[in-house]
Amino acid sequence: MLKSRFSPPHSAKMRGNVLFLILIAVMLFAALTAAITKSNEGTGNMNRERGTISGTDLMSYGSAMEKTVARMLSNDMSESSLSFENGNWQFNDNSLVEPSATFPNCSSATCKVFDAMGGGMAAQTYTSQTLDSPVATDVRSGHGIVYALTVTGVGSSAQDLVLMISAIDKNTCTAINDTLKIVNPGGNPPADSWAGAVRYNGSFGSAADATGEIGDMATQIVGRTAGCIKRDSGAYGSADNYFYQVLLPR
Repeated sequence: MLKSRFSPPHSAKMRGNVLFLILIAVMLFAALTAAITKSNEGTGNMNRERGTISGTDLMSYGSAMEKTVARMLSNDMSESSLSFENGNWQFNDNSLVEPSATFPNCSSATCKVFDAMGGGMAAQTYTSQTLDSPVATDVRSGHGIVYALTVTGVGSSAQDLVLMISAIDKNTCTAINDTLKIVNPGGNPPADSWAGAVRYNGSFGSAADATGEIGDMATQIVGRTAGCIKRDSGAYGSADNYFYQVLLPR
């Protein structure tokens, strides 16, 4: 029997099948790529949302402590009498950041920020980050410390009373700055150094030099009483970020 001249040759059928399979493969690859992209975007959005929630919590806490200090000082209490004694905040070596011996000028519960008879605040801790080779004398991730620390553009050049929460994650840090309209250069928190800052112990030193000041390097926070900065040394990578709140400008 003669083959119909309208029947495609066998080789043409093969080429058609191969092209069809290639088209299917391309479509499947495009669908897989879109799914992966969507999944990554979803994860990124979720991380940003978590950062926003954590950042809001930190800012609320800092603001509450600022108001508490102002209230205590308004009751004829001297700033040198304030005590931040607590058993929660620790250094990486497990020693206490704010033991009672640090505040010799406070002799009653009424001058203690973290006492029901005083400020009524709690010494909260926050989600800890995994740190590469944590330094024993650094404040533990998610824990707090109160510094006598100059913030450029806030008050005079004298040391301010500053709460700092240590080593928080980058998403939380940038979310805090976004909320406060502080620029995150290149999507990263502004970097600064405060290696010379001293833990508040009831007294303040003279105007600090550059090692005891923030805002001199991170110009984005000049005049800002709250914000988040990255430690310039970057020893802990993406976890080396610090929330600060001025409790008393001086």
